[in-house]
Amino acid sequence: MTKPTGSPHGGARAGAGRPKGAKNKSTVKRQAARAKAALKNLMPVEYLLSVMRDKTIPRAERMEAAKWAAPYISPKLSSVEIVKSMRAMTLDELQWFIADAERASAGWQPRLIAGGRRK
Repeated sequence: MTKPTGSPHGGARAGAGRPKGAKNKSTVKRQAARAKAALKNLMPVEYLLSVMRDKTIPRAERMEAAKWAAPYISPKLSSVEIVKSMRAMTLDELQWFIADAERASAGWQPRLIAGGRRK
């Protein structure tokens, strides 16, 4: 049941509501962000990092960008299996292995340098 258009109490009125084809605020914001990224020729991860670093964007949105960018920047750690048996190791390798195990049990974390070698 629709009320006549001349009724002062609600119902369909000419010109009321959002026009067809008009975009809501979030769509406009998303399209503006895409256009901004396209102008800078940013890769998706670079764009996420720029959002994360932009202090003018609300903290919740920056955290969301950080959450999405994290797997591409810092991959999850995985366990590494020793391929060489203890009997095949040299004396130096065994000593390093024992010292490393003792340091790890004491809570020591190795510092990594370029090339993945321990310092």
